Amino acid sequence: MNWLIIWIVIYLAVIVVLALRHLRTSDFEQYLVNNRNTKTLPLVFTMLATLVGGGTSIGLMAMGYESGFAAVGIGIAYVIGFMIMTRFAGKIRAYGAKHNIYSFPHFLNHKYTSADEVSLREFFLRR
Repeated sequence: MNWLIIWIVIYLAVIVVLALRHLRTSDFEQYLVNNRNTKTLPLVFTMLATLVGGGTSIGLMAMGYESGFAAVGIGIAYVIGFMIMTRFAGKIRAYGAKHNIYSFPHFLNHKYTSADEVSLREFFLRR
């Protein structure tokens, strides 16, 4: 048991050292967006892994158990949604590089709100 804890501590130390070394050679913006070098397909799969995690998978299985074949439609909707995302991911990435955008919600806020409108972040900060 003690060896397990020692290996976990060694692993965490190596990860921290690698992260700090990377941050010294580049700035924080480059660290956040991987120097904007991620290709379209890995970018889509990264988004897929973020949105469809273990909770979603187990939730869909539970829904399938309870409601039967009708729950398959939700899984099909995910697949169709990510096919659409793959089509537009390159354009979103290029727009993000041009306007220094770091996330998909930031993209939506920047693209579909004007400077006069109150953004959601400002709305909730005022309350």
